[in-house]
Amino acid sequence: MWVRRARWQNAKRIRPILHRVVRNRALDEVRKQSTERRWMRRARIDGTDASPDPLTRVQESELRAAARDAVEALPRRRREIFRLVRQRGLSYREAAETLGISPKTVANQMSLAMNNLRSALEPHLPRLDAREAPSPRIRSG
Repeated sequence: MWVRRARWQNAKRIRPILHRVVRNRALDEVRKQSTERRWMRRARIDGTDASPDPLTRVQESELRAAARDAVEALPRRRREIFRLVRQRGLSYREAAETLGISPKTVANQMSLAMNNLRSALEPHLPRLDAREAPSPRIRSG
């Protein structure tokens, strides 16, 4: 919004938009923390140690480095869109408005980015046996 402030014709419309952005970011943070707490509880219930062993820490570090490299290898515009959506938490619509492109372009670029990242990270992720693979979930709505 700050980058595009010169385009605002009616300053009275900014307040509700800012309110919604702040509200949505706060709700996203609450959801994220809730998910983290749920995973921590689940780890304790399962009897798994919350602190990983040294090998796991090294593997996680290598995976983070590979993910960082994979993001950096994305084409410039795709990387910019990916960072706005995944790292800054913008919706496709918000990212589109920020970049002055259509939400459909953001969606297409995100799909391509995710495919690129899946391919780049595949060697770093454990393979699941077909019998162990989780069943796909169907989302409603």
